[in-house]
Amino acid sequence: MKREFVIISDDVNIGKAVVEPAGLYYDIQCRCKSQRGVIRIVAECADRQENIGICVPEDEEMVIRTKIPQKRLQSLNRFIAITETQDQWIPITEGIPIPSLEKILLAKFSYRNGKPGLSIPQAKQHKNP
Repeated sequence: MKREFVIISDDVNIGKAVVEPAGLYYDIQCRCKSQRGVIRIVAECADRQENIGICVPEDEEMVIRTKIPQKRLQSLNRFIAITETQDQWIPITEGIPIPSLEKILLAKFSYRNGKPGLSIPQAKQHKNP
């Protein structure tokens, strides 16, 4: 049986997700209005979150089409839109503390203007009400 979910960003409905059983898999199609930045869709289940993927442009919308095993989406509750924006860059300077370990785990070492630093992805998570 086909199920539909809304996809919300900043308390605004930006699209919908359609989930339809196909054997041992779910056919999933997410369609969102074009947004600024990268949109990652995550399915929230009772005990975990499952990454659905990143939306790609198609006919003035952002779209994902994929198949995921049904066992990975047991007790599917809702979909979450995560808008990933430009990375934050922090220079590495002797004697200056580095931000929290939580952010460091996602950081990548890089250079800007010849100085070493960390590029930390900034993500904003939006949940369906």
